[in-house]
Amino acid sequence: MGGFECSTHIDRSRRRQDFVHLTQHDRFFREDYERARSVGLRVVREGLRWHLIERGGLPGAHGPYGSNGAGRRYDFSSIAPMVDAAEELGITVINCLHHYGLPDGADPLHPDFPKQFADYAAAFAGWRIQRVSRDRWYGAVNETSLFAFAAGEAAWFYPFYSGSGQEVKVAMVKAALAATDAIRTTDPQARFVTIDPIIHLVAPRGCPHLAERAERENRSQWDAWDMSMGTQLPELGGGPRYVDVIGINCYPDGQKEQDTNNVLSLDDPRRRPFRDVLRECYDRYRRPIIIAESSARGDDRPQWLRYVVDECLAALAQGVDLQGICLFPLVDMREWQRGQNGPWGHLGLWDVKEDAIALHRMPNEPYLRALAEVQQRAAASGLLPVLPSGEPAITVREADAEVPDALAASPAAEATDGAARRGAGSTLAGR
Repeated sequence: MGGFECSTHIDRSRRRQDFVHLTQHDRFFREDYERARSVGLRVVREGLRWHLIERGGLPGAHGPYGSNGAGRRYDFSSIAPMVDAAEELGITVINCLHHYGLPDGADPLHPDFPKQFADYAAAFAGWRIQRVSRDRWYGAVNETSLFAFAAGEAAWFYPFYSGSGQEVKVAMVKAALAATDAIRTTDPQARFVTIDPIIHLVAPRGCPHLAERAERENRSQWDAWDMSMGTQLPELGGGPRYVDVIGINCYPDGQKEQDTNNVLSLDDPRRRPFRDVLRECYDRYRRPIIIAESSARGDDRPQWLRYVVDECLAALAQGVDLQGICLFPLVDMREWQRGQNGPWGHLGLWDVKEDAIALHRMPNEPYLRALAEVQQRAAASGLLPVLPSGEPAITVREADAEVPDALAASPAAEATDGAARRGAGSTLAGR
């Protein structure tokens, strides 16, 4: 699996940051999909740009809600070409309805926000079911916990609340539950991934007084999933039916010291083995799991991928129902830490080379070789799920296989049929 950065938040500069446009994925989505296929990936994560889709209410309505939300219209032209291209190319898409960005004026703490979100979700599901014959997967809210911190606690993202992180988290869970109901009413066959990051904080050496706070932060990472399952704040209406598949976002800096934010190296004895994290999550919820995002920066990418795959195989051997790993992002993106855009992160299978014409996708050869290597190792493990069709979950790609030049250097070039069909890729559970 692979994903494309699709954040659309308003950051501390008070400007909206549309990463689909900033990475030119809106221009080169078809070529990006063909690149994914060329390395054996047939499931991708995409985000809707809600601010481009939802149009205002009736004349005289107040703000985005109007009179009970009356008169809102939806324009899916910003996502339609991607939906159609994925369908044509045989790619299964997990569409995320909210990837940090809200329409102008929308507020998670407004009492009508759940209905606004549910109406938008239902409209998209009704539109999508007419165009997509493949499995229709949804992520209602990407990284509920991180959004709650960035938009509700630290004022990095619009609506720039401070000290209201828990209230925003509860509000986003409530909205996600409403959206799930709305989609299922329209599309009973819809499937869902509930996505949040995994963390592990420890006290810095010589600072035992920070251990309790670190543990409190570690416990809080389960809040959104617990609320969705109905085991925390059951008055929100959560329950097991709202958690279909768990999506875990896993990055190297998810394990670090409290307060100093020093990242724990892979050989730091304080780092918790990822297999143990997966085991705890599976034991807690008894739901299939995917790694919904994972990558490292720069030259660390190959080593991190090998580590994650080895830990996932170990978790599979322990009985964890793990269904896939999503490399995120496939195409490089600019950093947005602390709510400000930064340099290119060097996170993708394809780096970006800027010129006056385009953002050219340049293959990162060590990372691509590592991907082929771990695909081979996973396929040989005997641990992978078998698709209902009887096909293997991964088609093995040779470690020295090259990405076709037409895909490597020119984002405007079309892939050859052979390149576009090289590899069956990963899949999700329950297909």
